[in-house]
Amino acid sequence: MVRLNEGTNSEIENFTLTLGEGIESAREIYASEENKGDATVKDGKLITSFKPYEIKSFALKLKKSSLDAQKVESTPLDLPFDKNIITEKGQTGDFEYTIPNTLVPDEIMANGVRFDINKSNKNSLICSSQRIKLDKDKNRLVFLCASMTGDKMAEFILGDKKINKNVLSSFERFAAWDLYDFGEIAYMKKGKIGYEFTHCLKNGEVQYAKIMYFYLVEFDLNGENEITLPNDNDIVILAASQTNAPFSKLATPTYDEVEKRPFTFKLNLKEKLQYVYNKCVWQLGDKDNFIKDNNKGKDY
Repeated sequence: MVRLNEGTNSEIENFTLTLGEGIESAREIYASEENKGDATVKDGKLITSFKPYEIKSFALKLKKSSLDAQKVESTPLDLPFDKNIITEKGQTGDFEYTIPNTLVPDEIMANGVRFDINKSNKNSLICSSQRIKLDKDKNRLVFLCASMTGDKMAEFILGDKKINKNVLSSFERFAAWDLYDFGEIAYMKKGKIGYEFTHCLKNGEVQYAKIMYFYLVEFDLNGENEITLPNDNDIVILAASQTNAPFSKLATPTYDEVEKRPFTFKLNLKEKLQYVYNKCVWQLGDKDNFIKDNNKGKDY
């Protein structure tokens, strides 16, 4: 599935797109991925046109690749779990915020790596300089982890080599829009999201729309058979896995970047009045406690 957007306020004719070793067939779809109509494919390329700012979506069938990729085999790693971060509604765990057990699958596939999730009453690991034995026949180690506070630069020791890794916050949004009310500009973090939990619990009570992210932190092992975790109680590991992953790189970035710039947004008087009016209570209603939960803060 691909979604294309004309962003320069221009009409475009005979736009072409190709992927892999060529496109075999294509059809246009709605954003809901229901069929909209036929699409033109010629010489392995999708051909289409755009009106100014038009958005189009397509379902593409690619030609069979002439290359065989190495299959990634994952071996979940046993960890000395010591804390409870997965709980039932109405129950508390070892953290202020916990993950509802109804949201947690038995295993998580992320970036081609399989993680087995422990659902006992000890299902997570706080980093406190533990030494973890590794299988030296595997070439990569991946943690599914997060910081319970802000983003952290954490020091791991692989063999006798110190390696600093950025462990991102579980609660801060991975990306954000420009926020006029807060005088903030858009941002997008660097990292790999392993899993996103749509809400969490606080003292056993549901915190609607307060998302918890867990990220992938990866290490090339180079034959090493032991890693020492950081001494940082804010960093929590949910699972770990070793793989024989091929050493490949992305051909292009998989998401956009946002440039740093000053907050310079200006509204004239008419725009400000309209903006304030649109935020009035009678414009919103309170379906599913929207106003109550929205007023908890911008990170919900």
